[in-house]
Amino acid sequence: MELPRGPLCFIDYRVQRCPLPINLCLSRKLQQLKVVVIVVLVVVVVVVVVVVVVVVVVVVVVVVVVGLVVVVVAVAVIVVIIAVAVRVVVVVVVVVVVVVVVVVVVGILVAVVEVAVIVEVVVVLVVMVAALVVVV
Repeated sequence: MELPRGPLCFIDYRVQRCPLPINLCLSRKLQQLKVVVIVVLVVVVVVVVVVVVVVVVVVVVVVVVVGLVVVVVAVAVIVVIIAVAVRVVVVVVVVVVVVVVVVVVVGILVAVVEVAVIVEVVVVLVVMVAALVVVV
């Protein structure tokens, strides 16, 4: 069996006779290479974005949980000291209100951080799509 006549062309990592003109062969190979590069870039960007989001969420959750535990323990110690020293019910109510306010404020701060993370992810995805449009 005779190979097709034409210039040498690299297809599928081996040298063979290309039945098409050399320009078409090379442009097809470049298109395949461009698709591979785009897929690799997309996978890398998605992995980086997912890792960043997971790390930020874990850090925020750990900071919030540790902060809440510290606040609750400190308030409990203050309540016990005041209750033993003064024995007034009003002080306990005030401390409970303070704890509730602190928890609400921390919750609002966590929500703000989560919104910032979502905005960051959206910006990264928009930049990635723009880069793909430029590459293609």
